[in-house]
Amino acid sequence: MASSYDAFAPIYDAWSAHMTADVAFYVSLGREADGPIVELAVGNGRVAVPVAQAIGRRVIGIDASPAMLAGARERAATAGVELDLREGDMREPPVSERVPLVLIPFRSLLHMTTEADRLRERAQEYGATTGRPRRVGWFDAVAPRYAHRLNAFTEIAVTKLDMLGDYERIPFCTAYEIDGRVTTDMPPTAMLERATPRYEHLEGWGCAITAVTDRALLPLQAKAYLRRIEETVGAPVGMVGIGPERTATLL
Repeated sequence: MASSYDAFAPIYDAWSAHMTADVAFYVSLGREADGPIVELAVGNGRVAVPVAQAIGRRVIGIDASPAMLAGARERAATAGVELDLREGDMREPPVSERVPLVLIPFRSLLHMTTEADRLRERAQEYGATTGRPRRVGWFDAVAPRYAHRLNAFTEIAVTKLDMLGDYERIPFCTAYEIDGRVTTDMPPTAMLERATPRYEHLEGWGCAITAVTDRALLPLQAKAYLRRIEETVGAPVGMVGIGPERTATLL
């Protein structure tokens, strides 16, 4: 998942170089904790690296920015420490283990929005009458594949493809994991609450496509995304929406 501050990563080291006064405080908290530590919005590892050096225990760093995580990985390697770096949203951190301490330095709490929140806002996914926010997520091939088996529909309509233009990598759900087992079949309703989506990541196209007038002119990565939908669902994509205008429907 790309982050809006990926572009900030190359200058973050210089920008934050003088910000060291709080590190001793986080180190003292880390020494008192018994177990692994999580830092949300780990950024370039400004706090996580010295904490890991001081306490000699595992530090898990979460950030939504691949570029920031790359910087943290480089800083950790230079310092000779190993960080457990994971890409994800701070409100839904990819941490399943119990941890005694979670660090959130700076004003990171102000940025605790999920990728779903950002995608919903970008796509304006709110109820037309009620204004209630709609649930959004990445493409889930398991459900439409099951629908195709039941209904034998002949084509798929993909709408709002233009909303994915900002992502460097696009998560794509191909299976569910339930009780340690991976399945590509729709499980019984009673088991759905225990299902965790298994994602592969497709390459994004990183540009606007709203001006495209023919499917043949879509970026190669966008075409690959549509082909992956066809492969996993088992039906061709017959219509692609790239904007709200009537002319933004590609057949």
